Amino acid sequence: MDTAPGYFECLFIGSDHNGHILKEQLLDYFQRMYPTKVIINIGTYNINRFVDYPDIVKEYKKGINKMKTRLNFDNPLCILIGKTGIGMSIAANKIKTVRAAVCNTMNDIFSSKLYNNINTLCMGNNITYTEIIKIVESFLKLEFEHDKVHEKCIKKIHKV
Repeated sequence: MDTAPGYFECLFIGSDHNGHILKEQLLDYFQRMYPTKVIINIGTYNINRFVDYPDIVKEYKKGINKMKTRLNFDNPLCILIGKTGIGMSIAANKIKTVRAAVCNTMNDIFSSKLYNNINTLCMGNNITYTEIIKIVESFLKLEFEHDKVHEKCIKKIHKV
C-alpha cells in the first residue's frame, strides 16, 4: 500500500440526518472521480430518520478497528458531515489516532491539514457544493508541513 502523504486507498464517509443529502452528493462525486478507490458509507442511509452523530462516529471507530493494520493514520481516513460538523469532530477526536477538525472554509482546511495533519474532515451541511468539493479535494491532496514544531505538537496531542 502506498504511504505517500495525501494518498488514500480507502475513505470512510458518514453523516447524521442533517448531512445525509451532502453525503450522498459526495458519494456520487467519489464514484465519478475516484472509481478505483474504496469508499465506505458508514451511514446514515435515510434522510427521514433522526440519527445521533455519535452513532455515526461509533461506526467509523468499528471500521478503523477492523482495518487498523491496513490504515495509514497520516493519510485521509474519513469525512463526517453534520449540521455544523462540530459534534462530529468532538466525538471523532475521542478515537485514538484520529485527528479531526471542522473545516467549512478553505482557510480552515489549509490550517488543519498543513499544521495539524488531520486525517478526519468534519463539515457542516450549509456550504455550497462547489466549495465543498474544493475543501474535500484539498483534504485529500494537501500534504502536511513536516515542520518540527508541528510534528512535536501532534506527538503531544496523542499523549493527552
